Amino acid sequence: MAAVVGAAVGAGGAIGSAIVSGHKQATTQHQHWRRQIRRDACVSFLGCIAPFQKLWRANRERDLLREDLPTAHADRLRGLVRDLDKAALVIELEGPPSVARSARAVERCLAEWQASTAVEALRAMRGEAPRTDLPSSDEIYDRANAAIEQFKETARSAMGSSDNRADG
Repeated sequence: MAAVVGAAVGAGGAIGSAIVSGHKQATTQHQHWRRQIRRDACVSFLGCIAPFQKLWRANRERDLLREDLPTAHADRLRGLVRDLDKAALVIELEGPPSVARSARAVERCLAEWQASTAVEALRAMRGEAPRTDLPSSDEIYDRANAAIEQFKETARSAMGSSDNRADG
């Protein structure tokens, strides 16, 4: 009888251990999956930023050559802001909140840069002097670059933590 009870207790312990082990493995896999989704969202967001940097260089060259902003350039900037907004929405959905806030800060800066660039170009085409009461597009772009670096730092920090749900 003692052998039967011992075997039952041993089997129960083994089953309990297997359940706990399975639960831990499932939790770990879920956390890995969440981190991967968040990483993919951040990579997509950063991919939306790269064309802004290319257009900024083209804009600088245009300024140096005293050329007007091509309509296609302005249209492309507006489209990039829309793409960036969509990528930021995914980050807002997937979290963590600190990364979402940082992504929105980047999006706001680049949208402001796009608007500033368009206004500066329009004023130049009309022969009007640049507005001195507003930051220049270069100043705004510098702020955008700082926000981009902050986003990268925040995202790296969040990805490195074991449980991003607690972030925020």
